[in-house]
Amino acid sequence: MNTRDYLKKKAVKNNSKSLHQAYKVKRNEVNKLIKSAKVQYCKDNIQLNKDNPKEMWKNIDQVINGKGRCSKTTTITTIKDDLGDIIQDEKLIADQLNNWTKIVKSIA
Repeated sequence: MNTRDYLKKKAVKNNSKSLHQAYKVKRNEVNKLIKSAKVQYCKDNIQLNKDNPKEMWKNIDQVINGKGRCSKTTTITTIKDDLGDIIQDEKLIADQLNNWTKIVKSIA
């Protein structure tokens, strides 16, 4: 991150295309690392709480809604099933989420 910030500062100061390109490469690398760290963190939390459904759902809620958002909704009106079909019925949505939870528990 420090290298990324340094490259941006130099690119802006010198108005250099090559420094700007190096900054973009480093920025993308940092973003990929952050994203993979978040995914690993979520996998670790699910694995840690695979026998505790309440905590697992808290983690899933955190992943879905994120931290720091202004509004936090827990109503899911539509989802796609494994075949890509759209589900809008509340009971079918609940059944699909429960099935996905079972799958996650089996692979975690």
